[in-house]
Amino acid sequence: MSTPAAGNRAGSGLFGLGAFLLLVALWDGYVLVALSQTLPELRAAFGLSVSEGGKLVACANVGTIFGYFVLRLSDSVGRRPVLLWSVLGYSLTSLASALAPSVLWFLIGQFGTRIFIVSALASALLYVTEEYPTRHRRQAVALLLSAASLGGVLCAVLAPSFVAMEQGWRKVYLFGALALIGLPYGLFCVRETRSFRALSERVTPSLTSIWKGGHGPMLLVCASLWILTYSVNQSAVTFWKEHALTDLAIEPKLTGQYIALAAIVAIPLSATVGPILNQLGRLGASVLVYVVLTLGLLGSYTLPPGTLMALSLMMMFGGASGALVIVSTITTESFPTEQRGDAMGWSNSLLGRFGFVLSPLLVSTLSEQQGWSSVMPYLAVLPMLTLLIVWRFVPRADKLPVRGSSDDSARPVSAEPTAPAGQAAMAEPEAD
Repeated sequence: MSTPAAGNRAGSGLFGLGAFLLLVALWDGYVLVALSQTLPELRAAFGLSVSEGGKLVACANVGTIFGYFVLRLSDSVGRRPVLLWSVLGYSLTSLASALAPSVLWFLIGQFGTRIFIVSALASALLYVTEEYPTRHRRQAVALLLSAASLGGVLCAVLAPSFVAMEQGWRKVYLFGALALIGLPYGLFCVRETRSFRALSERVTPSLTSIWKGGHGPMLLVCASLWILTYSVNQSAVTFWKEHALTDLAIEPKLTGQYIALAAIVAIPLSATVGPILNQLGRLGASVLVYVVLTLGLLGSYTLPPGTLMALSLMMMFGGASGALVIVSTITTESFPTEQRGDAMGWSNSLLGRFGFVLSPLLVSTLSEQQGWSSVMPYLAVLPMLTLLIVWRFVPRADKLPVRGSSDDSARPVSAEPTAPAGQAAMAEPEAD
């Protein structure tokens, strides 16, 4: 039986772990957004045209796909080594980007940065899923992703002051390297998850092992959710500034104010998605979040400047952040401990990132010919397709906690029920 003292120690440990994970997510978001916030200065420094700057971003984003090969190691070597090595990795590659003497070396630095920011945030999500009890898990996921959004806002706020200095764009990336400051705490105070330590055997790394274990159908479902969500998020949020400047002729300063306000409001909105998941369940929360995202997207790209457009922009940013909470929760809750990292890698880092990389290329090409306000509203179809997949294929009736979480750490293996046909060897989804 656990004593009050033991409970207090456990609570203290979760608090320290949570603080560390929030800092990891904060810096993760900062480093990810740095490229978009310094692109004009980078083009000037390296003599790049607008199209060459776009290709630089696209090539750097390919690194997110390779994050899979780092994340999948978490099922064999553990969550802790992958998390700590990823934090070290994106800190050092951010430093390398700041010191890059040429555009090629800068691209190599940013390519590496994107490998590690993907594996760092995904590893943090695995920690939350396996260490936090059911009643707090979804809220913790929402807070973690909100911290990543806050990191992006922090970069957007600090970048103008940095770039105003001589060689100021380099200072943006030097600041990103400060994530190293928190690494000693992770090395000495963060332990491996209890779920992973309790495994009697660990999956031997194999590209096809998860597909052979009966997880293929759910893996395809989660990958589809990530592809569709990234496709709409990456283009809708990234290109609104272009729409505002070209289609609406809004002044750059006012455009920045619109974006900053929407991004700040989106943080508390996305933080509420965790409790909403607990109250409404996966399907109900998905309907709410993706409908808000759809309406926000349509309003942001079709309404004239004013209050309604500002509200639409807040809805779009908030819905985009909330959608990531929804898909992250579904993915991490749908697979057992021994293959959860590989599942997150396949669905998010490998397959899902094709939407992240290809959507901006396709949308920008079409919009160059037809205009942003003509092309972007078509993206509203994607959230509706996502809802269809959640309704049809995502389990929501099970009443058991996630296998391998802190809630079922004491439950004997023999007590786990056999999964129904079509969901063999899948982790039990949390009660909706």
